Amino acid sequence: FICAPYSATKTRSVESHIREAKQIRDALIKNSVACYCPHANTAHLDHRQPVEFFYRMSDEMARRSDCLIVPDKFRAYANTPTKGMQRQLLIPSGKSRPVFYWPSDREAIIEFCQDEREDVK
Repeated sequence: FICAPYSATKTRSVESHIREAKQIRDALIKNSVACYCPHANTAHLDHRQPVEFFYRMSDEMARRSDCLIVPDKFRAYANTPTKGMQRQLLIPSGKSRPVFYWPSDREAIIEFCQDEREDVK
C-alpha cells in the first residue's frame, strides 16, 4: 500500500502528490511488486463523496495490505504526514505489517514482497 500525501491547499500540489505516488507505483510494478496506489483510484473524485468516504476506503485497503510504503522524505518526519497518511500509519492490521520507505528500502521491499508471494503458493 503506497502511503503518500494526496491532499494539499493548492490544486497544483495535489497533482504533484498524485504524480509522486504513481511514480512509486510504476517503479514497484517494474520490479514485479504488486501494490495498491489509492491516488490512482481516487484522483479528482473529491466532489462525488465527502473526503471521509475516501479516507475510510483507503484505510480499509491499508488494513488489508502486507506492508506500507512511504516516500523517504517522511522517514524522520521532516515533512509532517498528511491526515490520511497519519490514519493509515496507525491502522492496526491484526498482523505484523512493516513500514518501508521509498526508494531507500527498495531492495527490502522487493525481498519482502517476493517472500509474501512465496507464502501464497
